[in-house]
Amino acid sequence: MMVGYRAPIVSVNGGMVFEIEYLVKWKVGLAMRTILKYEFPIESEVVIKMPQGGVILSVQAQRDVTSMWVFFEDSDNPLEDRKFHIYGTGHKIDDSRDLVSYIGTIQIHSGNLVFHVFEV
Repeated sequence: MMVGYRAPIVSVNGGMVFEIEYLVKWKVGLAMRTILKYEFPIESEVVIKMPQGGVILSVQAQRDVTSMWVFFEDSDNPLEDRKFHIYGTGHKIDDSRDLVSYIGTIQIHSGNLVFHVFEV
């Protein structure tokens, strides 16, 4: 049986309410499969705490806010820190940093700024 619902997190700006995040869940046995969204700043190094075993689906800018969507077989798993390095197009990449995998490219400010995300 599939159960789906939206759980918006809202932000109030100038009296208007904007939905900025949705959780999509399916009930499978006792575990709950989940896609979670994580917003993060554009910095050279970012650490995001998330449940263990997450599979990164995508990184994108949503309304110029950098975001990552991650799939979990069970979002009740213990939390872990996952570390990411972000580089702008044309910026030097520090050779001493160990880049494990390319995650994706993000364009913000109408494509005027382009950043590339790697997990380390």
